[in-house]
Amino acid sequence: KEQQFALYALRKDDIPLVCLTGIAGSGKTFLALMSSLERLNMGKCKRIILTRPLQTVGKDIGFLPGDIKEKMSPWLAPVMDNFRHAFNDVTYFETMMAKGNVEVAPMPYIRGRTFSDCIIIVDEAQNATVHELKTVITRTGNNSKIILLGDTDQIDTPYIDKRSNGLSIVAEKLASSKLTASVHLCRGERSELATLVSNSL
Repeated sequence: KEQQFALYALRKDDIPLVCLTGIAGSGKTFLALMSSLERLNMGKCKRIILTRPLQTVGKDIGFLPGDIKEKMSPWLAPVMDNFRHAFNDVTYFETMMAKGNVEVAPMPYIRGRTFSDCIIIVDEAQNATVHELKTVITRTGNNSKIILLGDTDQIDTPYIDKRSNGLSIVAEKLASSKLTASVHLCRGERSELATLVSNSL
């Protein structure tokens, strides 16, 4: 039922900000991507913008070679996994990237931009500070929707926690507004093992 609630909020034109929280493997990214593709194919938006905090799990491997798209490729892997799961291929995703229907916008370079007629997906938003999410959310222009995704039990940023991370603060501070919706997905769909570990460790 939580996924049905999430889809309702994601499809509603008059809810421009949706926060999806939940355990690992609960379908947050998948639901956000598929509903965004539906919106794009219906002509309700022109682009899907993907961004996320550049925070690694554990020790960093250092600087990555290449241009900005190549540097972002490790952070795009979860998105490509979801496309592969939905379509058994990543060609569709690569075609959309080439056409400009899907754009990667690294969070450190997002200030000053305006995203109109877009869906902005902020993955791993629990690793962002409220200042960073405010910067991203205030980029939202006319006829746009922003989706914040995250698991507040998996925070990798050393100086924020389950209550002080940006995702929790945004969901709490804006809870009373008709412009926002927050849904917590409590059931894992990835595998029994993933759900067991998410709930036990």
